[in-house]
Amino acid sequence: METSESKVHEGASEVKLLLTPEEAAHSLSISRALLFRLLAHQEIQSIKLSGLRRIPHWALAEYVSRLCDSQKAG
Repeated sequence: METSESKVHEGASEVKLLLTPEEAAHSLSISRALLFRLLAHQEIQSIKLSGLRRIPHWALAEYVSRLCDSQKAG
């Protein structure tokens, strides 16, 4: 028997609010090393959670938006 809760999640993809560096790099189709360079240069925002580096999903969208804007301007 299905509950209304299971129907809400059926077919819907779950959005993670915080990504690991590996997940963030995969999302951007870049290497983990390049992602860490971008983090070091503060081009992508990140947080530390219990000593673990995490990247908010919106920080990736912000970064891509800035890249698009800079290419339009240039």
